[in-house]
Amino acid sequence: MDSHEIANDEPEEEMPLLDAAHVSLQFGFGYFPEYARWYTDADHSGGYRLLRQYLQAMQAGRPEGGRRLT
Repeated sequence: MDSHEIANDEPEEEMPLLDAAHVSLQFGFGYFPEYARWYTDADHSGGYRLLRQYLQAMQAGRPEGGRRLT
């Protein structure tokens, strides 16, 4: 079994990373109508700033222009 079920050379959804900022559809649109209303009207810029920080941290050790490991 792979430690990560998605290939490292393919795109991946950012939803699990956005969960930390509570701006993700991962929380079940259909089950929580109040959340769905809040989500629709909310300013998501803070969540995407946090996502940017996560991505920068994950890439911090990668050499500039470096290849992905396979």
